Formats: sequence, structure tokens, C-alpha cells
Amino acid sequence: MRAPARQLLPFFLAAVAVVCATAEDASARRLPAQVWGVEVTRPSVGELTGLRARLDEDPLNALVARRSALTAAQLRRARRAARSWDHAFVVALPPGRRGARGAPCRAWERRHSGDHCVHLVASRRGAARLARRGLHVAVKLGGPRDVAAFRRVGGPGRIMALVSVGADPEAAASLWIRAITIAESSRSLDLVVSGAENEAALDSYLKLLRRDRKAPSKPTGFVETGDTTTTISLAWQPSTDNVGVAEYRLYKDGAFAGSTQGTTFDATGLGCGSAYDLEVEARDAAGNASPRATMADETTDPCPGDTTAPAAPASLTAVPAATSVALAWMPSSDEVGVTGYRVYRDGVLVGAPSSPGFTVTGLTCETGYVFGVEARDAAGNTST
Repeated sequence: MRAPARQLLPFFLAAVAVVCATAEDASARRLPAQVWGVEVTRPSVGELTGLRARLDEDPLNALVARRSALTAAQLRRARRAARSWDHAFVVALPPGRRGARGAPCRAWERRHSGDHCVHLVASRRGAARLARRGLHVAVKLGGPRDVAAFRRVGGPGRIMALVSVGADPEAAASLWIRAITIAESSRSLDLVVSGAENEAALDSYLKLLRRDRKAPSKPTGFVETGDTTTTISLAWQPSTDNVGVAEYRLYKDGAFAGSTQGTTFDATGLGCGSAYDLEVEARDAAGNASPRATMADETTDPCPGDTTAPAAPASLTAVPAATSVALAWMPSSDEVGVTGYRVYRDGVLVGAPSSPGFTVTGLTCETGYVFGVEARDAAGNTST
């Protein structure tokens, strides 16, 4: 006799509950989108308890073990540590025979639920080739400099770069920061360090890993707010930064002119009637610098006493090419002296040469333009 439908209902609900719990458990152990890992080796596996304060904190999120380097008991101990810290646990295995690439990892993940498996390869070229084919791989590198080899490697697979933390990462800080930045900007490159038993070296690496590497935004609204014969006053809108802007640095004709924590600055000690190229950049406490905002050819007030403008440039000629025009003219005269010229295209300033002659570039072929040239002296007087 068939059992009533209501007697089957509890068993159906129980089955659903078990399946959902399993799915949630697997999702919780999904490989992070960016792995910052530590390789567990025989020297370090015995120190996992003592290293917990360092390993169980951001941004580290994975423990990685080469199967051939650890015993089964050591693997189990590393796995328990990773699970207790909510880290991913990754095992590196040989990739298998050419016709069965990926089979060892598929078998491992079936036997060890919650583990992640990557294929351990011997060369950078082999790692890049297998990653392009969709396999997740790990490769031992000689140092942080070698991480740059994977800067342009893309594909559905991922590469875990295994790098020894060395004696003191701070001594090679620029190489480590570059390696970290490359991994951070890649969708397919993860960085894993070995040598965690050297606590001082691991601390140095973690310091570099946590360092702020994001630059502030470029200052906007950079304007001149006033000038005298020897100063130019400047202002701009504040930049933004993920941590905070520490200061702004000002540059005059490419040379450092001063810094301020505010958004105004007076460039002083300038020459009367003189033109300067001015720039401002934002910096954060880590030393990251924004792109510079620029103003070209900003001029101080004319020198007192000289009110006579130079003679207008004469004999202006133009030799056109496909996308440029070469201009030439006769030198202007002035009672004190000509300091330079300004070249205009359709009324817009495009150059400020100090001597006659200038090539205007970036033009469109078969297009007409109107060019003009004026001369300037040290007092800021311009020809007409």
C-alpha cells in the first residue's frame, strides 16, 4: 500500500536542507578573487600556531601547500589552520600527463571537499601557456623581480607566483612594491610568499603589502588668482584620496617651488614681466603623487619704467605639411630687449618660443588656419 504523500514531505524537506547547507559551505570556501597567500613549508608548518597573529589578518587570505613538500599529517594541520582562520586552502600538484591535464586536481578536489587545487609547473613559460588554456597553476619564482614576466598574461586560468620572502623584503622594497602592484592590477595573477618562519622578514613583507599604493586624484580648477611684479598667486580644488591628502607640491618651470597643506599658494621671487609654467600635484602620506595640473606661460606684472612695446614681428611666412605648419619671421626690436614670442592659431595660444620660428603640429590636412605672432619684452609689453 502506497504511503500517504504527507509522510514523504519531511524527508523531502530534509533532503533540500542538506543540499542547501552543502552549497553554502562550498560557496564560503570559494577561492578569493585576489589571493594574497603564504606557502606552508616543513619549517613553517610547525610554527602555524605562533604565526596566527600575523597570518590570520588582512590582507592575507590563503595558505598554499605543495603536496610533494609536506607529509599527509602536515597537510591536515595546515588545512585545519586555514579553515579555522577562514582562509582558502590551496594544494599544488603536478599537472599530469599531456593528455590528462587537470585530472590530478579534479581528483584531489573530489576527495578533499573545500580544498582548492592548482597545477605546479616548473617554468614561467609553462605556467603562462597552461593559464591561457584555462588551468589554475603555481610556479616557483627566483624573486619579486620575476613577477613582471606575468604582467601581460591573460586567460581564463590563474597563476600563483610563489616567491621566497627572503631575508629582508624592505631591502628590496621597490621590487616587492612593483610585484604587489602588478598582482593587484591583474585579474589572473596571485602572489604567494614562502619563508613565513622568518617572522621579521614576514613582518617586513606585510608592511609593504599593507602600504597605501593608490595615488590621490589630480587637482582640478587650477587658476591664477592674482599677481605682482614678483609673485603669482594660485588656487585649486581639493584632491581626493583613499586615505587622505597630506600635501600639495608646486613646481615652477619643472623645478620644485614649495608645498602646502591647503589649496592656495603664492609663487614668490619671480622676475617682473616674466612668464612661467606652473604645476601642482597632490601627495598622500605614503608618497603617492597624483598627475599634475598645469598652467602654461603665466606672467608677472610688467617691470616699472618700461612701457614701450616691442615692434611687431615682420615677414611672417608659413610652410605647410600634412598635419603641421612651420612658421618663421624676422626678429622684433625693443628699446630694452625682446624676451620671447607668442604664437597663436585661430586666436588660441599654441606656443611661446624664445627666438623667431615655430612649428605648429596636430593640425588637420586640407583645413585652413589663421596664425599670429606677437613679441614680448621683460616688462610684459607685447607688440600689436
